[in-house]
Amino acid sequence: MRILFIAARVPDPLTRGYEVRAWHQIRLLARRHRVTLVGYCVTPPRPAVLTHLRTLCDEVHAVPLGLLGMAEGAVRGLLSGRSLQTSIYDTPGMRRVLRRLLAERRHDVVHVQMARMATLLEGISSPPRVVDLIDALSVNMARRRLLDRSLTRWVASLEQARLAAQERHLCATWDRALVASEVDRRAIGDFPRLVVNSNAVDLAHFVRRDDPRREHDIVFSGNLGYFPNVDGVVWLAREVLPRVRAAIPDATLTVVGARPARAVRELAALGAHVEVLGEVPDVAPYIGRASVAVAPLRAGSGQALKVLEAMACGTPVVATSRAAEGLDARDGVHLRVADGAAPFADAVVRLLRDREAARQLADEAYRLVAARYGWSTPVAALESIYATIAGNPCGSSGS
Repeated sequence: MRILFIAARVPDPLTRGYEVRAWHQIRLLARRHRVTLVGYCVTPPRPAVLTHLRTLCDEVHAVPLGLLGMAEGAVRGLLSGRSLQTSIYDTPGMRRVLRRLLAERRHDVVHVQMARMATLLEGISSPPRVVDLIDALSVNMARRRLLDRSLTRWVASLEQARLAAQERHLCATWDRALVASEVDRRAIGDFPRLVVNSNAVDLAHFVRRDDPRREHDIVFSGNLGYFPNVDGVVWLAREVLPRVRAAIPDATLTVVGARPARAVRELAALGAHVEVLGEVPDVAPYIGRASVAVAPLRAGSGQALKVLEAMACGTPVVATSRAAEGLDARDGVHLRVADGAAPFADAVVRLLRDREAARQLADEAYRLVAARYGWSTPVAALESIYATIAGNPCGSSGS
């Protein structure tokens, strides 16, 4: 098949969940199909990454996205009634590239990542179109509105209704719409064309370690500029960690991830027991060396990649019910689920103190991700979806 893959961002660096998802989809699809990749970039992709992408794809088009253009799009969104995200990412430059590609060559299917990119194909119904919503972003905004105390709370309230209407429209009119979990599918609505296509984890990269773990070390990993992560780790450090340290005085917290917000950076002032490393070359070693991995999310939507990554590393996980939703993981079997500062701290303390219980939990979690959450499974399902709407066999590579 010939696939036109329109990514929200050219996947470099892989600091956001949707970039990770796009990278693994492209990587595996390109083994059997001819992929043309188009995506935005705020800064030019690194030459080595661009070269590698070009070995996978027939063509790679990185379309610049400047701050001025994003600001102009935001103003248009406020005036038009469209979601701000849609308006920000609807640029003349991207529309020109897509019109040219669609006019010059035949594609069997168009894959568009995220609702905010779907407007770029307004008025185009051929070739068949798939929109990967990934999660119910309207739900994400609704949860943010309840927790955010900054001016962006107003933006989240505005976006919630607009995105909900857009999600329903896409699910009713596009050939297929995808979300990562059943929870997100139910939140959007019962649309026959809306199907679940799960997230996964790179089992060759996030691997179990035999090295001794850092005793009583708790790790939080993720995009540290993303509101649900910022809210979660600040709550963890300020409300949960003091309770953990009251029981285990030498407990420490390591925070790793790109783009740390100011509120995250300020956590280092709490003391030497909080280490805010920010962006590191690879988060896997930090997850793999910790005694416990935490996912204290109170906002957001979709599947938490940080949970799958920790499970693949053999690190026991404590998560809120929000972070655990959408995963086929059971409380007390594959992870510990706790909400509220005191219950969350108690769950962490129990795993730090009981190494055998922690090991058993980690073993069951590892077996789960190894069996169910490798990237080959959802990408094979994605190929089947393409074949169904395009009328081509999955094995066809096009010509």
